Amino acid sequence: MSDFCPSVNAPNVLPLASAKVNVELNSGLHEYEFGFVNPARYSLGYTCVAQHDDPDSAHNADDNIATFKIFADAQNVLVTADQDSVQNFPVN
Repeated sequence: MSDFCPSVNAPNVLPLASAKVNVELNSGLHEYEFGFVNPARYSLGYTCVAQHDDPDSAHNADDNIATFKIFADAQNVLVTADQDSVQNFPVN
C-alpha cells in the first residue's frame, strides 16, 4: 500500500486496503468488498481515480496521474469477527 502514500505524520495513518467498486449484474447496484481485515473500527473513503493504481508498480507523489480526491468518507465503521459489515456511500 506504500504506493498510495509512502508515509504520513501522526495522527494520520497509512491505507490498509483497497477495493474495486463493481456493478452487481442482477441489481445494477455498485458494490465493493474487503476481505481479511481484522476486527476493529475503520475509516473508509471513496475515490474515482483508483483505476490509476497499478498493483504491480509503485507510484509516488511525482507521478503524473489524475489528482486524488476523496468523494465520500465514513468514520468509525465497525468490523466484527465472523459478520458482514455494511457501509453505503451516497451516489451523486
